[in-house]
Amino acid sequence: MNKSCLIGFLMCSAFSLVVQAATDGAHITKTISQIERKKGIKRTIQYRPDGNDFVCVNGKNRYTRALYGGITDFRIETSDRPVFAAYKPKDSKHICFRLQCGNQSIALDSLKFCEARYRAGRRTYRLTDPLLGKGELNISVLAFPDAEGGIWRFTMKDMPEGALLHCYISEIRAKNLSRNGDMGADRADSFDAPQLPKEQKHYKLSLDGTTAYIVVEDQEFAESKSASAGSDNGGYRPAMSQSRPEPASAVASGFMNIPDGVEDEGLPFN
Repeated sequence: MNKSCLIGFLMCSAFSLVVQAATDGAHITKTISQIERKKGIKRTIQYRPDGNDFVCVNGKNRYTRALYGGITDFRIETSDRPVFAAYKPKDSKHICFRLQCGNQSIALDSLKFCEARYRAGRRTYRLTDPLLGKGELNISVLAFPDAEGGIWRFTMKDMPEGALLHCYISEIRAKNLSRNGDMGADRADSFDAPQLPKEQKHYKLSLDGTTAYIVVEDQEFAESKSASAGSDNGGYRPAMSQSRPEPASAVASGFMNIPDGVEDEGLPFN
C-alpha cells in the first residue's frame, strides 16, 4: 500500500469514527482524551444533544457559552448554572441572583437541580430545590440585537408564596482581560465578582406571579438608570421598547411587574 492510499484509509477510518460518535452521541458517556498531557485519561461527557439543544445537568463550567446580539464587542457570558457576565471592553459586569423564601436564601447557581440548555442565541435553565418544595423556576436569557444589553425571563410554577429574587450587578474580579476575555486566555474566575465589590447594585424582584423580566442595558439594570433622575413616570423608565412587553407598574424595588398573559411578541424565548 503506497503512502497516499494509507493516508486516505486513515482519514476514512477517522471519519467513520466521528460519524459513529455523532450518530450515537446521546448514548456516549465517556471518551478518552487525546490531549498529549492528558492522553489516555477517561473524560465524562458534559453535554448531550437533544433536538436543537445542547443540554447539561448540574454542570460546573462558568462563562463558557457566550450570547451575541449586535455587531459590537458586547456579549453575555453564560454558565452551566445561572450566573452571568456582561462583557464590554473596560466595563464588564458580573450578574448573579439569590433566591429568598421566608428567612432562607440560596444563590441560584447553588440550587440542587439545574438543567441548562443552549440553542443558537439563547440559554435556558430549569431549576428545582428543596427550598422551593414542589416549585420550579425557569429562566431564559437573550442578548438584544439592537442594543448592548439583554433580557432575562423568569417563569414560575408552584413557587412558595412571597418568594423574592435578589439581583446583583457589580464589577468583575479581573482588572484587565486578555484577548477580549476569550475563554482560556485568563483565569476561569475572571468574570466572578470580587470578594468586596465597590460598585455592586442590589434589587429585589417578586416571584409571586407567573412571569417576570429583568433587563440589562448599558451595563446596569435598565430600570435603575432613571430612578434617580426624577422622571415623570415616578422615577422608572420602561425596561423595554415598544417591540418588547411593556411593564404595567413599578414596585418599590425598582423593577417592573409584567401582567400575566402578556405575550413575548418579537422575542424568541420559545
